[in-house]
Amino acid sequence: MAELTAEELLRFLPPDLTVAATVWGEARSQGLDGMAAVAWVILNRTKRPDRWAASIKDVCLQPHQFSCWEPAGGRANYFRTLAAARILLGAGANLVDPTLREALWVSHGVIARQVRDLTRGADHYLTVELYHTNPPAWVAAMVWTATVGDHVFLHEPFTGKVPDA
Repeated sequence: MAELTAEELLRFLPPDLTVAATVWGEARSQGLDGMAAVAWVILNRTKRPDRWAASIKDVCLQPHQFSCWEPAGGRANYFRTLAAARILLGAGANLVDPTLREALWVSHGVIARQVRDLTRGADHYLTVELYHTNPPAWVAAMVWTATVGDHVFLHEPFTGKVPDA
């Protein structure tokens, strides 16, 4: 049987495994807290389907949002993330790589809301280094919420009308 193309893989990958692969691709060097923080950004974005997407899978795969799904964000990491997604899709209970197993465990915990949100509602993040040395223009409009590991977490300011009490 031929290996799935990237497009086929992403079409067949279930939402929880898409989150786990994203968390692994974005934060595998950040430990459990750092991986959970990235998973919370994904979940927090689903609260704003008008801005992001309604499903966790669509949030993860939205163009130009998570660099691990963009060859332009780093070809080596993109191909490593695709490989991790293939492993997740085929491994079942036989997941050997400890960091990938942790990414899956953390992702399931966040999706089930059994892991607290250390980001305090963040819907954006970037590296601490980039934040301090050369922040993208979009950072100026954000509100800082937390620093977890090597990432700074932020959220878009509330722009809606406060409901009457």
